[in-house]
Amino acid sequence: MPCSLGNLRELHKPGGGRARARLCNVCSGTDGAGRAREQRAAAAGAIEAIVAALQAHPQEVEVQAEGHRALGNVCSGTDAAGHARSQRAAEAGAIEAVVAAMQAHPQEEVQEFYNKTP
Repeated sequence: MPCSLGNLRELHKPGGGRARARLCNVCSGTDGAGRAREQRAAAAGAIEAIVAALQAHPQEVEVQAEGHRALGNVCSGTDAAGHARSQRAAEAGAIEAVVAAMQAHPQEEVQEFYNKTP
């Protein structure tokens, strides 16, 4: 799935799990190509689209779980670009959206993503 704003609109739909899962897969990888895909997704507006989906559908467990996974993949990286993507997510409201989801779904899959130990 190429990263485009048209495809990212699918992230907003409660049934858009496939779009979120595809974004997770496209942006995975810790090699140079994976980091380039993360940057490309961010440049296409993925961070803001993911946060908007999280904010628009706080009661949809699937949206929250897959959105958090996608956000984690797009914002990963310890280099300057990874830190910039993380900052961009924070500025878009990701921190508040993640906390709200964790509070709204204490027993759900949303928690599993954050409770994994490295």
